[in-house]
Amino acid sequence: MKNIIKNTIFSTMIVLVLQSCSSDQNKPRLQQVAFTQPVERDHWIPTDQETEKERNERMAWWREAKFGLFIHWGVYSVPGGEYQGKPASAEWIMLRSQIPVDDYKDYAKDFNPVDYDPEKWVLAAKDAGMKYIVITAKHHDGFALYDSKVTDWDVVDASEYGKDLLRPLAEAARKHGMKLGFYYSQAQDWVHPGGAKHKNVQWDAQQAGSYDQYIEQVAAPQVKEILSEYGDIAILWWDTPVGVRASHVEQFNLGLALQPGIITNNRLGGGALGDTITPEQFIPALGIPGFDWETCMTMNNSWGYRTNDDNWKSAEELIRKLGDIVSKGGNFLLNVGPTPSGEIPATSMQLLSQIGDWMTVNGEAIYATEQSVFSFLDWGRVTQRTLENGNTRLYLHVWHWPENGRLSLPLKNKVVDSFLLAEQKAIATVDNKQTKEFVLPTQAPDDISTIIVVDIEGAPQLSENRFNKAQLDGQFIFDTNRAMLHNHLGSHMVVDETGAEAKIIDWRAKPGRRAEGWIEWEFEVAQAGQYTLSSRISAASKASKSMQAVIEYLGEDSDSLKVVYNKRGKIIKPVGQSLTVIINSDEEQAHSLLLGKLSIGKPGVYRLGLLPLEQQEKTSTSTDGMGLVNDGTGWVGPDVHQVSLTPVPLKNRP
Repeated sequence: MKNIIKNTIFSTMIVLVLQSCSSDQNKPRLQQVAFTQPVERDHWIPTDQETEKERNERMAWWREAKFGLFIHWGVYSVPGGEYQGKPASAEWIMLRSQIPVDDYKDYAKDFNPVDYDPEKWVLAAKDAGMKYIVITAKHHDGFALYDSKVTDWDVVDASEYGKDLLRPLAEAARKHGMKLGFYYSQAQDWVHPGGAKHKNVQWDAQQAGSYDQYIEQVAAPQVKEILSEYGDIAILWWDTPVGVRASHVEQFNLGLALQPGIITNNRLGGGALGDTITPEQFIPALGIPGFDWETCMTMNNSWGYRTNDDNWKSAEELIRKLGDIVSKGGNFLLNVGPTPSGEIPATSMQLLSQIGDWMTVNGEAIYATEQSVFSFLDWGRVTQRTLENGNTRLYLHVWHWPENGRLSLPLKNKVVDSFLLAEQKAIATVDNKQTKEFVLPTQAPDDISTIIVVDIEGAPQLSENRFNKAQLDGQFIFDTNRAMLHNHLGSHMVVDETGAEAKIIDWRAKPGRRAEGWIEWEFEVAQAGQYTLSSRISAASKASKSMQAVIEYLGEDSDSLKVVYNKRGKIIKPVGQSLTVIINSDEEQAHSLLLGKLSIGKPGVYRLGLLPLEQQEKTSTSTDGMGLVNDGTGWVGPDVHQVSLTPVPLKNRP
C-alpha cells in the first residue's frame, strides 16, 4: 500500500511539473546573441598597464566568440609530409628532416595556389559558426604569405604565384564580418640568418648569424608590416618564445602599438604574458581559472597539409570538444591545413559543414556563455549564462542519453523553465530538493549533443562539490569519471569507454619530449590516518615504465584551497608525500598493483597525482630539435582503470 501511495504522489508530481512547463511550451528561446564590437582606442596600452575595466572591454568580443578557425599554410604544404620518399613531418619538416636551406627554397617554385578562394574560406568558417580566423602570416620556415619589404623569401618574390595571399583574405573577412588575426613565428626562422636558434639546432651554414640582428632587421619589421597593411587586425598569435628577451619585446611592442585593440597570446617570451593562455592539442581538466584561454587543435594529427595523415577526428568528437572547452571557460581554435594549390582539404570542409549544422541549431548554448560551475557529469557538460533578471540559464549538453529517461543534476535552485532547445518542447522536472531530475523523451533528438535549456532562480547552487568522497567503509575509489587528465604539449591522454571497463589510455611522451602529462583526482578526507594505495592497470606496451604517486594537501575545504596555477596559467604538479613505482609487467589484462602506503595527517581536501618518472638525459644532438631523447620509444605509462585508497585498520598499523 505504501508503494502505491508513493508512486501516486510521484506521478502527480511529474504531472504538476509538466503542466507548469507546458504553458510555456511555445515560449521563444533567447534571440541571436548581440555580440560586443571590438573596443576602439586611439592608442595602445600594454597589458600590464591596463585597468581591469579596460581589459574587460578589449577582451569582450573574444570571450563571446568562443570559436575560431586556425589556418596553417605555407611552402611546407608542397612536400606534404614526405621527404626523400619517406613519411616526414608537416609544417616542421624542414627542421625535423634537416633539409638544407637551398633545397627547401626549391619547394616555393611549386607553391602555386591558383585555386585559392579566400571568400570561400571565410564563408566556410562563418557557416561553421566561427567568429574569427587566425592565419600563419609566417611560420617557422620564415616564408611570408605576403609581399614583405625586408626579404625576398615570400610568396610574391619566391613563388610562381607572385601575389599577396593575406590581402584578399582580409578583404573577404571584412566583407563578411569575420575578425581576422595573424599568426607570426617571431623566434624561429630556419631560413633567415640568425633565426634558427630553437634548442641550438642548426644544420646549414646559411642559418648562422646574429639573433639580435634577425629580430631587428626581419622579425620586428615584419610585425609592423602585417599590422599596418591590412586594416583592423584583431589578434596577433605569437609562437615558440625561444631566446626572446625584454629588449626584443620592446621592438615588437612598436608593431602592436599600430593596433590599439589587438589581443595577443602568451607565446611571445621575454617576460610578456600576453592576453590568452594557449593549451595545444589538449583541454585543461578544469579550465584555467582566472585566465582567458584558448585550446588550439588539429582536425587530424597535423597542422600543415600532410598527404599521409588520414587520422581525422569525427564531427561528433569536435562538437563535444567545443562544448567541453566552452563549459570550462575557454575558446576553441580549430585548425585546417590547405593544399599548395590553395584548397582546404575536402574532409576539413565536410567537418566544418557538419559542425555548422549543429551550431545553427545550438549556437545559443555556446556563444557568450560563462564557465560552468558543474564538473564531472557522466552524461555530458553544462554551459551557462546570466539573464537580465538575475536568473541563470543552464544549457545541458547531453552526450550520453540516459537509458531510464531520467537526467539528474546536483542543483538546489528552483527550476523556472526547462525545454529542448532545438524543438522548443517543454520537459518535466522533478524536484528532489538536493537534485533536479529531468524526464526525457525515449530517444535523443541529437545523437551528438542534445541541448536541454534549464532556467533557474538566481546563481547556481550545487548540492555536491567536485571532490571524491569516501565510501561507508572509508575507502576511496578513483575511477575515470572524476579523473583530471593534465595533458601538456605532446601528451594526449583520453578516457577510452569502448571496452567493458573504462580506462585512461595514451599516457605517453614521444621521444624527444618531456613526459609532463599526469593523472589527478581531488578528494575530501574526514579521517586522518594511514592508507594503502593500489591501482588497477593494464599494459599499454612492453616498454618498461616508472611512475610516481604523490598526495598533496590543498586546504580545509573548498573555500580555502591553495592556488595550483602559476602566473602563466600553467597548472603546477602535485608536491608532497610520494611513492615511486617501477612497472615491469607487460600484462595486457587489467590487474591490481599495490603502490604502497601513505599517511594523511589531517582532514581536508587533497589531490592525488600519478606522474611519469623519466630516466632520460639531455642532448644537443636531437634531430627533431625538441631537446630530450631517450631509448627511441619515449616514456610509456600503463593504461589506468582505477585507483583506490584504503584505510589501514589500527590493528595493522606499525
